[in-house]
Amino acid sequence: AASVQERSALAAIGTDTGGSIRTPAALCGVVGYRASHGLAEQMYLWSGGMHLAPSFDTLGWLFNSAADAPLLGTALFDLEVPEQVRMNVRVGVVGDAFLKDCDAEIRTMYDEMKQKIAATGATLAEVDTSHWANAVEIFAPIQAHEAAAIHHGNFENFPKDIAERLTWGENFPPEKLQELRFAHTKFQMRMDATFDQFEYLLLPCAPVAKLLSGADHSKTRPKILRYTVPFSLGGNPVVTLPGGTSAGKAGGVQLAAGRGGDAKLLRYAAQLEQNL
Repeated sequence: AASVQERSALAAIGTDTGGSIRTPAALCGVVGYRASHGLAEQMYLWSGGMHLAPSFDTLGWLFNSAADAPLLGTALFDLEVPEQVRMNVRVGVVGDAFLKDCDAEIRTMYDEMKQKIAATGATLAEVDTSHWANAVEIFAPIQAHEAAAIHHGNFENFPKDIAERLTWGENFPPEKLQELRFAHTKFQMRMDATFDQFEYLLLPCAPVAKLLSGADHSKTRPKILRYTVPFSLGGNPVVTLPGGTSAGKAGGVQLAAGRGGDAKLLRYAAQLEQNL
């Protein structure tokens, strides 16, 4: 993200399990694209790479302009991106209850972004996010368990907090893990049903606009995951667009599509940037 931001790189390939493309992109003021879960496997792109948690891992890009999204998606995933998509789409947005922990500047950014998207011809309606409440509780143990299996025997080489998370994941009760995998499947089905109602969903990428270097962010991480993990569980493609207000830059938004909807999403994001 830093190399893209300072323009020493046109784009950078990244991985995203719980938000590791989306959050850096939003906080660094660049664009991020996380592919649908499973797309990289179809292209055999994990060869030579390392998984963290295969149930959620995806690949994607960080870059400066959404105008480059169709080209980059085609380059990495051989997508057939349409030349144009319609702008009069139905976009789901989150309500005040979901945004309860947002910084004021993120709320302002999100409100202004919704107005700009509506002005392009989109119809905005509030989406039911009640079933997202336990998303992190489903995600965290599965992620930790799968990561522990990959890094078994090497926990002492990690920072203390990560080593503790891996140990917790390795020792998570099998019967409870099975219950969570079933809950993951149900969550994904409900997310699929949501995208039967909306072409796209729009929400902030993080409830904060910045993370101070050297500060303790252990309590911030769970807050950010609440925003990014629903799409990790859903396996959805997401483009993160940098936010901006009359007061300047402020975080970013996630624009998500249904599973496998990468090509149209990338073109829509490119057209949207032109109109914002």
